[in-house]
Amino acid sequence: MSSTPRPPEGDWLGTPFLTLERRGPFAVVTVDRPDARNALSPAMYFGLRYAIAHCEADPDIHGLILTGTGDVFIPGGDLGRTGVDDWMDIGHLGMDATPFDTLRVTSLPVVAAVNGICQGGGFMITLCSDLSVVSERATFRVPELFRGISDTYYAQILARTIGPVRTRDLMLTGRVLTAAEALDWGLVNRVVPHDQLMERATEMLTGICRTAPVA
Repeated sequence: MSSTPRPPEGDWLGTPFLTLERRGPFAVVTVDRPDARNALSPAMYFGLRYAIAHCEADPDIHGLILTGTGDVFIPGGDLGRTGVDDWMDIGHLGMDATPFDTLRVTSLPVVAAVNGICQGGGFMITLCSDLSVVSERATFRVPELFRGISDTYYAQILARTIGPVRTRDLMLTGRVLTAAEALDWGLVNRVVPHDQLMERATEMLTGICRTAPVA
């Protein structure tokens, strides 16, 4: 791992705060930035996008799990711009640099293994993944309006997923949903005991990969 900020290359995702680990036919990408509660810098956003494309192009990787560390999955972007992985200017953080659309269209099966706090961009990543398995400790929130951000991407994705009434509830109040509420609303696929999260995520991904890939 290089101490000098540099763009992604191979399994290096362009930032020390993201790791790509190969586990048999699968890859696990972990967000690991405890000092900033896993807040995503521009390089981390792009690194996640790169990881999806990189794994999709690798014939030895048949599925991807996205997860976090500690009690936080992903809380969204680092608005304080405190990252040391500053090879990428924040002014370049458009939709072509974020992972959302890449997640939605990739042919690679992607499972979000949500280990804890999930909000902002992290919640969007969960919604755009193929399936999501979440810890019983996980919570979900759309806090953009508190940060002065009017997020039209959320307005589209959430309305299609849970309808306009519940979308307004989440977006206008910034309320926190428990894992059980998120499951009841149809925002996640499964809620599991915290210590079984990665095992169950791997089982879920294995189930996807047992289907006919062309179909």
